[in-house]
Amino acid sequence: MLRLKSDQLFANTKSRFFRGNKTSLVNELMAKLAILDPELTIGLPAKLTAATGADALTHCIESFTCPVFHPMCDGIALEGIRLIMEALPRAYRNGKDVEARGKMLVAAAMGAVAFQKDLGVVHSMAHPLSTICGLHHGLANALCLIAGMKFCAAKKPGLYRRIGTACGLEVIKASDTEADRQAIRFVSGLLAGLGLNTRLRDHGVKSEDLSALVAQAVEDPCHKTNAVPVTEEDFRRLYEEVI
Repeated sequence: MLRLKSDQLFANTKSRFFRGNKTSLVNELMAKLAILDPELTIGLPAKLTAATGADALTHCIESFTCPVFHPMCDGIALEGIRLIMEALPRAYRNGKDVEARGKMLVAAAMGAVAFQKDLGVVHSMAHPLSTICGLHHGLANALCLIAGMKFCAAKKPGLYRRIGTACGLEVIKASDTEADRQAIRFVSGLLAGLGLNTRLRDHGVKSEDLSALVAQAVEDPCHKTNAVPVTEEDFRRLYEEVI
């Protein structure tokens, strides 16, 4: 096992963004193998099952809508969404459903493969919520996802049509606006069914945290590959919407 003290990690990077922020470690710390054993997740509590599942869903949605050209990742992301829609409610309701647990592990791995394209505005909002307010990353994503999707759809209609199809919706012939509306409503309903329709303030986030959250979100690199540009004022409005 590779063990490095935090000071060593900080010394190994020149990025001013690294310290005090949620970011990724790669190269020497990149795993060579991922073992997806659903039996290891049987005891995961329902709330964590929901939050980690929502994280995987956000990975798939944001990677698919990221404008970077990577058709293989797009296909993986869409199939990941389909698996999550089928398996996550089952795993949440019955933690001993090994088949559902297994499908969620596969979907989570697919989301991780897909987001080599990069992510978007929801992750840039979620990362500061973890570092500043201590929110679980998956929970932070879940609480910001619908606001982020509505923001993107308003500026790029039709963005979520194929995501709606992956959810099993008949949106091929729908208008761009209607396809987005149905897809977002479906995702919102899924999150509500998992108990993830609360607000940030329900988890200890305060209005006085807003300026620090916005400042760190602007610096976060994920929104650089969002489906549409995001300004500092956009971040402020989005946080205000979900707080």
